[in-house]
Amino acid sequence: MAVLLTAAGAAHASGPDPVGPPSQSVEDGCQRNIPGILAQTSPEWVYVHSYDAKFVDPENTYLAEGVAHDSHPSEDDLPQGHKAFDLNFNLDVASQYQELLGGDPDKKTGNYAPGEEQGFLHMEWEEDAIPSWAWPTEKDAIKVWGAWIWDCGHWGLGFPDYFVPSQLPYKGPITGERTEFHSTKFVVVTRADPYRTSSNETQADVFASTDGRMSHAQEQCAHEHRPVEGANTYGPDYTACIHDSDKQKQTLNDRDYDFFVPAPRKPSSSATLTYRIDDRLSGGEPSETVTPQSDGIKVTVNFKGSSASHYGKAFYVGWKPAASTPPDHLQVTVNSIKVNRSLDPNPQRTGEQTGQPPGEYNLYMDANGDWQFLNDWVPGLGSVNDGQSFDVNKGVDFYVQSRHGVRILFDGRECDFVGVEPCPQTAELADQNDRPGDALQTFSSVKAALGKHTVQSDLSTPSVTDPTSKPNYEVTYTVSRVKG
Repeated sequence: MAVLLTAAGAAHASGPDPVGPPSQSVEDGCQRNIPGILAQTSPEWVYVHSYDAKFVDPENTYLAEGVAHDSHPSEDDLPQGHKAFDLNFNLDVASQYQELLGGDPDKKTGNYAPGEEQGFLHMEWEEDAIPSWAWPTEKDAIKVWGAWIWDCGHWGLGFPDYFVPSQLPYKGPITGERTEFHSTKFVVVTRADPYRTSSNETQADVFASTDGRMSHAQEQCAHEHRPVEGANTYGPDYTACIHDSDKQKQTLNDRDYDFFVPAPRKPSSSATLTYRIDDRLSGGEPSETVTPQSDGIKVTVNFKGSSASHYGKAFYVGWKPAASTPPDHLQVTVNSIKVNRSLDPNPQRTGEQTGQPPGEYNLYMDANGDWQFLNDWVPGLGSVNDGQSFDVNKGVDFYVQSRHGVRILFDGRECDFVGVEPCPQTAELADQNDRPGDALQTFSSVKAALGKHTVQSDLSTPSVTDPTSKPNYEVTYTVSRVKG
């Protein structure tokens, strides 16, 4: 492999090549066949090195470490491959994992193609397969084991997982498929902003599950049942295989999992390291071995040979006595949500959807890493009309460590392409969902965050009756101190 230089000057090796000839992604089983993906005769995901001697792990499990960026629930996912929408985030990988990125940074192919994921290793796992307390947020440190795969649904610029007929055949530049982890198996999220502890502690949320969903089935079945020779499809044995529910279960008990939870800065030379563990699930998990060290704890989760199907715990590491300034205890209260544009119908996409009022919104809030599905608070979001407002007045508590800031994100989708949870079932037809947009505010300090704020979606749309473009939605919320 050629050795290249990043902009920062650090040497790294380029990853597998998704642009031919020869194309590694096509050799590994991608077929660039969108109708076949829709018909479940061609896989949306395949293992990297699926058919060559470099494939040594039965499920292509790899390890990566880095920093999380742009964590959010997916706006769109195909019902052929998903029960629920994915939780997505991009991993800025540490230098020793750079070869997991497919493509060439100089030629801007694969993972280096222009777009929001450029230069990152993308991570996906269906949002109801990983509990929201384990969802990453911006700048969290990540250690993750997952299936290293090619995303066969993307090989050009600026198109979704699927097309309306007028978009085929694709005539744009071929930048090649991206590599990603899909799905992940075991993830350690060390919080940049510990939000669940009232002490000066590091917070690491750890989750693992055998629930690999349809992505695991497609990857495994594409590995076991090769495509038909000379054809742009796989055979009926592949299609039958992906509907075997056992294929959706991924293996956890073939190894133990090691990770390190660092302590915060030691407040005094006489301070003693402390740690505690919070069980986040209902039991039936493997044991862990904790080894205290001078600057944190080393943890081994003893999964090898276990019959457990999941693991979920939070680890907190600190000092006794702790630093003199405790975290601030805050509450963010969503006061109201106004939907200016229901996006049903969307005048900007009249030829691509049959959406009629009301619109079906899914909205989420991320408060320093504490994720909430706002439809649980406001069921009416699932049936909205232009200009409709909701009084909410519900919120969550969280803690902010000394000298840390506050980040509040609202994100979501408007459901037109139905069949994937939590979108409701409707009679609408569309090539993809509408995007209401993000609404983000960041504050450098607790003091700056306190008070009432109104934030608007970063995307605006006219309506059929009102050509004026307005932010699709706006949220009024209040950040206050929790007394006592």
